[in-house]
Amino acid sequence: MRLDWTANTIVIDRSESSLFPGVHKSSVEGKLPAGEGGERLRLRIFADQSIVEVFADDETCLTARVYPSLEDSNGIRSSETIVQQVEIWEMNAAEMVQ
Repeated sequence: MRLDWTANTIVIDRSESSLFPGVHKSSVEGKLPAGEGGERLRLRIFADQSIVEVFADDETCLTARVYPSLEDSNGIRSSETIVQQVEIWEMNAAEMVQ
């Protein structure tokens, strides 16, 4: 994922995520929520198997299928960004109710 404060965009960049043929590798892009660039931004990122969902300040939502096959095909990159807090939760597997 990439934050571009200059272009006011948030991007899920899949271009170098996989070596699998036929996998969509185009970027999924959205606008950063309104406000001055570089101010605080609350991101909620959910990753479950091949699905990545990113919510930015409850205004912008991006969803993408990602099939990582490269060791370094995960992470968040952004210049001039300081992460103040990270919380990680492990999700339980869904159970089928009959």
